[in-house]
Amino acid sequence: MREPAHPDPVPPLLLPAALALPLGRGTLLDAGAEAQLCPAAGSLATQLARLHDDVGEHLHRLTGTRPDLPRRKPHPWTVLTEREHPAWPLMALGHPPVIAADSTPHLVRHLATAHLAMDAARCHHWAADTHARDGYEPLRRSLPAEQQGTWAGVSATVLTVQAQHAMLHGWGVLSAYVGLHHEWRQHAARQILSAVTTQPDLLNDPSTLAATTLWATLSLLHGDLPRPPGVQVGNAARALRSLPEHTVTAPLPNPSRLCRHLQALLPGLTDQEFGSLADHLYGQVSTSPETTLRHTSGQLLTRAPGHTAYWLRRAGQVQVITVVSAQDAGGLDVRAWHWNL
Repeated sequence: MREPAHPDPVPPLLLPAALALPLGRGTLLDAGAEAQLCPAAGSLATQLARLHDDVGEHLHRLTGTRPDLPRRKPHPWTVLTEREHPAWPLMALGHPPVIAADSTPHLVRHLATAHLAMDAARCHHWAADTHARDGYEPLRRSLPAEQQGTWAGVSATVLTVQAQHAMLHGWGVLSAYVGLHHEWRQHAARQILSAVTTQPDLLNDPSTLAATTLWATLSLLHGDLPRPPGVQVGNAARALRSLPEHTVTAPLPNPSRLCRHLQALLPGLTDQEFGSLADHLYGQVSTSPETTLRHTSGQLLTRAPGHTAYWLRRAGQVQVITVVSAQDAGGLDVRAWHWNL
């Protein structure tokens, strides 16, 4: 990875302007070569890594957590992709082999998310793997085909996983439900992709971008409400961890009373939705392992913007978690109801 002799100055390509571009093929650059070719902002991969760090700081503030590691130092190497700089052919020729277009997103993601970059000599072999079992590649492949290989698709994937990791210790009683229902990860990724493609300037505002990505991750809870101010996003993100402070415990009432109680909280709750809960609680219980796993991991009871509920059964209790818009409280009211069976 030798430094170019005297590269001609070119206008810097910034990530918000590059979102629609495919990554294409890549080549490796050391820090010195990057400083000469992209002195203003660095390569697009470096810009994404910097954005990841900045968004991460705001996510910790929103979720009320502390970083596990200190802010990372710049990586000793980066990836230059074929559409971001006119010197790419010369650099690729001097540093064979060229990184294939299917492999380049893996290296960009590695640079964006790893605290320490792997040794550059390992890159080609590592990037050629399918990565089908990691948390990123299946998510990227779930995006619309025409956007999977663009900077928007890669950025949305990185930001989605980052926001989901920020909630790892915050899902509380719904942790098993979130872990078993991968469609919510994909739902959040599509929302984040839509946000960054329709509002590229979000990438210049890490605070708002953090709130946007976290709110998309929380769509499981709020039913796709429009994003409120950042303070309310943080309150919703922390609500599940504080549920024991708001728990109401009582003996399980008869079905008609329980239905009236839930419909008072959730006006959109249908008799059919309630029936699926009542059939399990009041005697029609399947003992198959699959059903037991579902009922102890969480079941969606009803979901609409601002009126969402989930239930699960634990030992001698049934738990119902309700998430309801509370305009007078300035956000969402998240509560857990425990009924003794």
